[in-house]
Amino acid sequence: MAFDIGQKVTSSWTGPGIVTGELVKEQYTDDSGKTKVASYQTVRFDNPVVGEKLWEIRKLTPVE
Repeated sequence: MAFDIGQKVTSSWTGPGIVTGELVKEQYTDDSGKTKVASYQTVRFDNPVVGEKLWEIRKLTPVE
């Protein structure tokens, strides 16, 4: 699941923000040797302390 650019989202850690970047996938190997894929999108958060960050999309929820 990816969000549309310009879509309003929120995170329990950062609060609300707007998606500003395309989907980025990163592959890594966990401690047990399994290959995992994490998906990220750039979000400009409303909180100026947080600013714009690459954030894992599973930690984001859409704002209706």
